[in-house]
Amino acid sequence: MSSILAPLRFLCEKDVFATLAFGAVVYAIWSMMTASATALFQPRFHLSNLQVGLIFLPNGAACVVGSCLTGSLLDRDYRVVENQYRIARGLPADVLLDHNKLTDFPVSRARLRSSWYFAILFVLAVGGYGFAMASPTLDSRQGMALPLVLQFIIAFTATAIFTQNSALMVDLYPGAGASATAVNNLIRCSIGALGVAVVQLIIDALGTGLAFLVLAAISAAMSPLLWLQWTHGEEWRKARMKRLASREAENTAA
Repeated sequence: MSSILAPLRFLCEKDVFATLAFGAVVYAIWSMMTASATALFQPRFHLSNLQVGLIFLPNGAACVVGSCLTGSLLDRDYRVVENQYRIARGLPADVLLDHNKLTDFPVSRARLRSSWYFAILFVLAVGGYGFAMASPTLDSRQGMALPLVLQFIIAFTATAIFTQNSALMVDLYPGAGASATAVNNLIRCSIGALGVAVVQLIIDALGTGLAFLVLAAISAAMSPLLWLQWTHGEEWRKARMKRLASREAENTAA
């Protein structure tokens, strides 16, 4: 049982918690948008069951595009930060760097370098999506294009944030990548399930436009966690690495 619960201890680490909390909220809001799509689109645009299925294509395409592009972006961002690190410390380009062993390597900044753009675009798209679905001027089939485009943007930015967070989680706990991924999925899916369970209640109570505006505000309110990770992430990571190294030395001596 202790081995099963061990990954949950990661949540006690400040950098891990900040990374997971923001990613979980983004995942929940994306899941809520996806889960509510049928109930919102079918009566509004008078769609058949087949047509309802087709409205999920932009969402799926965005996930594929987001995964592919973000992987390349992560590699580019890492190279940029690594070059800055080399220049700051006078290290030649042919010296191999293992950031898992370098306590002062800015892993968080390397992984989150482009996250600000995705986070801002995600918040704006979520807020705009609700009003696009509530606007009486967009009741026609032609008007359906705008919310579908916003769906694509939401799914694309959410996938980009998931990919960045997953890479950062593995970097924060090198050698425990499976456990880090497990706790990431557990928290993300748990919050997502809760969001899906209540999304229709929120829409019924507030209306579509206000409901998604509230969700956009929630994601914006969680974004300071990115700033905390950006400014204090390496400090927290360095302290953990020293603590784990000290514990390992004590166990070896014993």
